Parts: sequence; C-alpha cells; structure tokens
Amino acid sequence: LILIVNFNRTDSVLKRGMQIQSINGLSAKKIIDTLFPLVPIDGNAKNFSYQNISNNFQGYYNSRFSKSKNYTLRYIDSSGTERVINLPALGSSKDTARPLFSSSTNNNPKQTISTRQRRLQASRSFNIDSTKQFATLRINSFTKYVKSSFIKQSFKQLKKQNVSNLIIDVRNNGGGLIKSSLVLTKHLKQTAFTFTDSIISTHKKISSSIKINKKFITNLGMFLFSKKKKDNLYELIFFKKQYQPKKNAFNGKVIILTGGYSFSAATMFLSNVKGQKNITLVGEETGGGYYGNNGVFIPEMVLPNTKLRVRLPLYRIVNNKTHPKNGSGVLPDVEIKASAESIRLNADPKMGKAIALIKQTK
Repeated sequence: LILIVNFNRTDSVLKRGMQIQSINGLSAKKIIDTLFPLVPIDGNAKNFSYQNISNNFQGYYNSRFSKSKNYTLRYIDSSGTERVINLPALGSSKDTARPLFSSSTNNNPKQTISTRQRRLQASRSFNIDSTKQFATLRINSFTKYVKSSFIKQSFKQLKKQNVSNLIIDVRNNGGGLIKSSLVLTKHLKQTAFTFTDSIISTHKKISSSIKINKKFITNLGMFLFSKKKKDNLYELIFFKKQYQPKKNAFNGKVIILTGGYSFSAATMFLSNVKGQKNITLVGEETGGGYYGNNGVFIPEMVLPNTKLRVRLPLYRIVNNKTHPKNGSGVLPDVEIKASAESIRLNADPKMGKAIALIKQTK
C-alpha cells in the first residue's frame, strides 16, 4: 500500500503524485490501516474507503493522529529516488498554499451561472465526439438533477447523429432515485428483465418515539407501497415486475466506467447490464454491493442525548439472488486502476482505455 499525495504548496519541492512512504515515522500501510475503520462500507468492497481517504486525507489523518508543527515525510520522487523532507504545517508559518481552482469575479449578472445550473453541470453531461465515432454520457448521480427526459434525449441524439459507440461514466455516481436508474437500464437492455429480485422491510411503519425527519411522509410511503408477506416481512411492490427494453434500445458498443464511488442505484444499474454482449465494464470494483444493498426510504433520525444525526435505510434490496453473496461490489470486465504516474500526469487511464477499446471496433 502506498500513499499518493497531490501537493500544491509553493514552499515545497514535492510535486503531484509523489509516493509517500511514511509520515513522522509511521509507514503508509500503518496509516491506511488505522484510517480504514473510519469509513463505512457496503459489504467487502474497499475501493470506496480508498477513495474517501484519498479525497479527504487531511480530515481523516487529523482525526486519528496528533497534529504536529512539523512533518517528516519519506517519499519517492518522479525519478524513483527515495528522499526525506521536513515540512512545517500550514499555519505554523506563512501560508503559501495556492488554491486548487482559481475563479474570477464576474460583474455581469447575465453571465452568472445559477446554483441549479452548476448542480446540473456537476450531475450530468452528454457529448458527441467531433468525429462522431463515440459519445460520452456522464451521470454522477440519479438525483432530481438527472431527469428521465435528459437520459431519453441523450439516446435520441445518438440515433439522430448515427453514433454507434457510447461511453457511460458512473464512476462518481453515489446513487439516488431507483426509477432514474431503471430508465437508463431500459435504454440499454436488449431483452425483458427483472430489475430487482426483492425489496424487503421488517416493518410497515416507523413506530419509534425518537425524532425522525419526514417521519409522516416515510410512514405514508411504506404503508401505501408495501405488501405483507407470509413471513411477516413487507415487500415494496414497485420494481417487482418484468420490464421490457425500449423499442429502439441502443445496440451499439457500450463501455461503462466504474469505480469505488459507484453506489446504490448506480450498482443496481450495473448489476442489470453486466454480462450483456455489447457492454464492457472498465475501471474498478464498485463501492456498492453486486448482490444487493439497503435503501429506498432512508430517513434521518436525531438521537435524543447526543443529538447526533443518523440515516437509517429501511429496506433490503436484492438485485439478483443468483449473484455471488460474498460482499463484493460489481467487478469490471477490464480492471484499470490509477497509478502514481497517471496521477502525476493528471491522466485518466480509465477513459483512455475506453476510447482505445472503441477504436479497436471494426
């Protein structure tokens, strides 16, 4: 295990993608092993933990290790040479850090991008390559910002522009609305399919006296859409039927990019399309479970003494009971991981592999 850290300090000789061997005498493996239990995971898939620690290393590190005025780092530079450097903590001397992203003040209100527009841009995009050899559909969530109409319109454009290759990027898709995940699945499936095997709860309503946000709405939804089974369990009647693919479902070559942040409704989508002849999954094991997960109604409760807020999923979802029940995520058909070199060069090896596979198409 290695730590690959992106430094952005003008006072440091460290550059993007340096491999950290130890910090203050603690090995990278020891640090990672100590931080791992802090991240909740779905089953045994560890990619979600790795990415969380990577994206918020400072927060996780400071929560487990004492802060120091100076840090001794042992690292390997771009030439493969092991080096040691002592760095003062930011704030202990003049802060020379530069922001990762710079922005300029826009005094023209007509050019101001609204909060909604920013969220839309962050949530999804669709682009057709200038050569029309392939298109890229990026869906970072299945929330309200990714409408079914957007998905439908994207596939209409594929047909209109006669594009036969499609890259779908769900590497950062943490889930959201199951119905949106289903809509995307319908546009790719070639035969009839069952989206889930079962969605089960042990109760038909929340009876706890603990404060729960939107308790009435949650109880109403559970009451209206759950059906009691013989074993005193309650099954959600939605999504428990056979679906037909779209009449003009996309039958070209599809490359789907996956990663540790692919979760929940995103893994439900991947679980349904994995193995289809024209679809190849490229990237890393998903954070969400292949066999199933928890979700649907996830109300937030406030604990009475500590006032801690806890989100509690009320339904157990089984994607497909024939899938391995071993706690794994959805495994890619072609595994591609980031490396120190790709991070150093700010390269995207997963997208690069997807484009290479498309160019191999005859």
